Amino acid sequence: MHFIHADNFDEWRDAARRLLLQQVAPSEIRWDSGEKQPSLFEPEPTDDQALNSRFNVPKAFIDLAQIVGCHRDPERWTLLYRTLWRILHGEKHLMQISTDDDVYEVLKMKKAVTRDVHKMKAFVRFRKVVAAEDGSSVPVENYIAWHRPDHRIVRLAAPFFARRFSGMNWSILTPDESVIWNQT
Repeated sequence: MHFIHADNFDEWRDAARRLLLQQVAPSEIRWDSGEKQPSLFEPEPTDDQALNSRFNVPKAFIDLAQIVGCHRDPERWTLLYRTLWRILHGEKHLMQISTDDDVYEVLKMKKAVTRDVHKMKAFVRFRKVVAAEDGSSVPVENYIAWHRPDHRIVRLAAPFFARRFSGMNWSILTPDESVIWNQT
């Protein structure tokens, strides 16, 4: 049994590559997204060349996995790895079968995350805060917003705010993560 920690898509992708190279079946893995604790059962690290091996994975799946990775369901990594395993082991067109149980769940998670991103874009409101910066007597305008999303979506929504409010200094604070834009 392999016990793997992944807190974000990049960590999941790296672990999934290692596991796929070792041909570890989904039933032999327990994914964890809680506080990272060292494990004696993590797979052996492989060399960088092997880690960067190319798998024939549809780009649409990778894009989907990046979104689903923001969902709060602790089973998201298990579901994504199982779906990836199936795609790489004979079910290349799996993502086109919307009635498949795994595909249905992945698409449902994607919908929840994208809806949450939309809500963040629609409902975040900034409040102006004026303060002197670094002891200077020149006041600097900053804008701050608080938002409590259902999922960990700040990384998905931040580019929208950077484009939309590029001419002002702003911060968006959430319980999990925050983003700060200072026009640079």
